[in-house]
Amino acid sequence: MTRSVEPEAVHPDALRAEIRRAADRTAHGLRATAYRERPEAEALHRLHRDLRELRVAYGLLAEAYRPADRSGPADVDRRLRRLARLVGEVRDRDVGGQLVMRHRGDRDAIPASAVRRLRRRLDAEAHVGRDLLRAASRHELEQHLLRDLTRWAGTAPPPTAPRLAHALTRARDGLDERLRGRYERALLRASTRRLHAVRIALRNRRTLDQLLHHVVAGPLPSEPRELPKLQRALGQLHDLDLLAGRLATLPTSPAIVDWTLRLRGRRRRLRARLLRRLQARRVRRAFAGLREER
Repeated sequence: MTRSVEPEAVHPDALRAEIRRAADRTAHGLRATAYRERPEAEALHRLHRDLRELRVAYGLLAEAYRPADRSGPADVDRRLRRLARLVGEVRDRDVGGQLVMRHRGDRDAIPASAVRRLRRRLDAEAHVGRDLLRAASRHELEQHLLRDLTRWAGTAPPPTAPRLAHALTRARDGLDERLRGRYERALLRASTRRLHAVRIALRNRRTLDQLLHHVVAGPLPSEPRELPKLQRALGQLHDLDLLAGRLATLPTSPAIVDWTLRLRGRRRRLRARLLRRLQARRVRRAFAGLREER
């Protein structure tokens, strides 16, 4: 990606089309969530992704309008962010339940009662989360958030190409700057919070890049292949961090202490591998490439 997006390479109508498609996918996911007792994990994953893509596309279009022309539904980003948070919380509990079975350690050392106890806690939390998500999904469907957003994207006059090009450039530059800063802070101290911040920044940048391929004419620079690998590894660590947090809520017992120590060992080894990867020359080159694109 060059330092700036050229106006002649931008297609405002393509961005509006992407908003309509993302809104339609999101509406389908919300309907499935609002009226099902237990939505499938894959459906929740798709809904989380669709909400993220819709927020990025809507934010770009809203940014490209002059303030007086931003006549879309009120509080769109706040409402979409709340839905995404609820979906993410349910997803985290579901993944935690799967990890309980996958990382329970030696069956001889970890009693089945401890596994069942943690699984019940995660299932109970996920059940509460699904109730909240169903209520929020029904509310936004009844308030016609996605319908109004789709209508606005289809009927509002498109922004000028120069304004949209400027919005795209600002968005990409802002994400690159945020990603580099989080990466450099993680190099200084690879805490759980800092590593998770790198993962979120990588995910947001990939979402924007995917959108750019639809609205900018001509080839775009390919993403350094080390970045998706890094994002996946960071996601694995995040899941283990969540599981460790849930273990800490259980009543202390020799079995739980033993399980916690085993899990800490896995997290420590994965964190060490991640730190070596962050320090590797090829990863440093990938992040340095973000500077060279400017």
